[in-house]
Amino acid sequence: MKSLKTKIMVWVLPVVLAALLTVSFLGYQKAKEQVIYDAYENTMAVAQANANQLDGWLMTRLKMIEGVNYAISAPEFDESQELSYMKRMVKKFPNISDIYIGTTQGDMIDGAGWVPPDDYDPRVRSWYKEGLEVEEITFGSAYLDMNTKEMIVGAVKPLYLQDGTLRGVFAGDVELKTLTNLVKDIQVGQTGYAFMIDNRDSTNLANPNEEKIGIKMSEDIADNKELLEMMEKALAGESGHATYKIDGDTKLACYAQVPSANWSLIAVVPEKEVLAQLNVLKRNNIITTIIAILILALVLYFVTGGIVKPIQKLSKVAEAMARGDLTVTAEIKSRNEVGQLAVDFNMMRDKLRELIQKINQVSETVAGSAAEMAATSEETGKGSEQVSITVDELANGITEVAGNMQQ
Repeated sequence: MKSLKTKIMVWVLPVVLAALLTVSFLGYQKAKEQVIYDAYENTMAVAQANANQLDGWLMTRLKMIEGVNYAISAPEFDESQELSYMKRMVKKFPNISDIYIGTTQGDMIDGAGWVPPDDYDPRVRSWYKEGLEVEEITFGSAYLDMNTKEMIVGAVKPLYLQDGTLRGVFAGDVELKTLTNLVKDIQVGQTGYAFMIDNRDSTNLANPNEEKIGIKMSEDIADNKELLEMMEKALAGESGHATYKIDGDTKLACYAQVPSANWSLIAVVPEKEVLAQLNVLKRNNIITTIIAILILALVLYFVTGGIVKPIQKLSKVAEAMARGDLTVTAEIKSRNEVGQLAVDFNMMRDKLRELIQKINQVSETVAGSAAEMAATSEETGKGSEQVSITVDELANGITEVAGNMQQ
């Protein structure tokens, strides 16, 4: 038979353990949600701040190129002065690799001194076509520069003669190598990174993995549905965050816009890095739960001992009383139900004593009365015997008298 102490511990400890595990799990989940939320907030702050910085950098170069366009549009500039001025500006401005004009006749006027092949026609180039579609100077699509063999982005604008006739397209190339280095240096957590894509066609413009530069992201991630959904939102000019998996690792990503060039900057941090700090919390929860259970077990051991010991004493008192020993006393002074039970036991003992005393007294009285009745009965018996003898004698005497009379 299991003791009361064992039963209490067997029932209470599992219930408390389940409660502690539930609280720990819910606390961990809540902490996880908060940590991921904070990670998104921090990553978005990094993405937005660096997107603004890159946008400012690009706008500065755009203004430089726009200044050259404004200067050569002056009526006093002839073609020789125009070319000379563009050459000086190419040398003067940092990160601007070339300033050039493609004419409606198919001619190429290049400020960097590049001589195009005989079959080169600027009118079929993407930068020329994009230049015809805008009114203000605007960054076009990034492309591989045939002269420097580097990824560049051109700022383009239609170029008109003084009479309003279209002369061609004016353009200035900004080297993306500097931007690539800027993006590569973006710190996202401890192991995170950032990359930048062109919203027009998802071309990788800047990426820590240089092999991906110039590759269209839509083709590189064709089988990754989550990443494709995020890219589509970024290409649509949205800013936000998303979660996706790549090579088995879950990534948290935030994307922000670089409006001057219609690009998206995407900051990425591994989820395992974000949740690493929760491993400490998880370990602490486990340790805390184990310590709490051990403390509770000790407390229950002593508390149940304090409850069970008086009951055991009462049990021994009850056994002694059952054997007829009414001299025992339940010596329990606690002011609780067990203490009251001990008082009731002692009262019951006293009542039993009184009852037995009364029974003894009645028994003695009954025994005395029985003796008296026995003595009276004996005397009555003797009297009856004498009467019987006398009757017999009278009967015999009558018999004799009757006999004599007959004679």
